[in-house]
Amino acid sequence: MKVNQETIKNMLLTLEELPYTHAQFTVDNEATPEETEEIHFHYLILQDAGFVELGEPITNAAGELMSIPEIRMTYQGNEYLQALKEKKVWEKVKNYSIETAKEVGKQLLIAIAKDQAGLK
Repeated sequence: MKVNQETIKNMLLTLEELPYTHAQFTVDNEATPEETEEIHFHYLILQDAGFVELGEPITNAAGELMSIPEIRMTYQGNEYLQALKEKKVWEKVKNYSIETAKEVGKQLLIAIAKDQAGLK
């Protein structure tokens, strides 16, 4: 499965808007198994990148994902999301792999901050 940066961004935006520090992902009864697998895959990618910490997934008897009881966005995840909110950064990273996007986003955010501060 390919990483979809738009899905990553939307997931981080959703976590940022929650009024509590630990979220829970529960499978929507109307979601297809493919949609559920895509969301689970992207949560694992976010975890691999250090952007979220995940609790132990809960599955049914058939091994299908039912929920992830604890999801917490890390400081690194917050930094990455702030970089993605910058239009210049988003336009550059939206088609990259997560690791490349992370590094490019960080460097572009630093460049934007220096430019805004009058440092070059």
